[in-house]
Amino acid sequence: MEDAKKIIDAWFKERQEVKEWQTHKQEIAKNKGWTETILGRKRNLKEFFAPGAGVMKEGMGNRRAINTPIQGSAADIVNSAMVKIARNPRLK
Repeated sequence: MEDAKKIIDAWFKERQEVKEWQTHKQEIAKNKGWTETILGRKRNLKEFFAPGAGVMKEGMGNRRAINTPIQGSAADIVNSAMVKIARNPRLK
């Protein structure tokens, strides 16, 4: 675990913009109660940041605030591509 933490810390030191982006997404989730994907799909995270939710729940909310825009946006892109492929007359 100690070695893994050193590697992660070194990576973030070189990629400070990633840490800034993550912090920004977490702040949005805390303030608005949701996070969103590249195409605007929203994931409700209010329960994780509600008063008295606890440290564990807030940690889960922070992780989801970062994960949803990445994985959800990837799903948005794949779904959009599949629709375009399905509508392409050359591929029917």
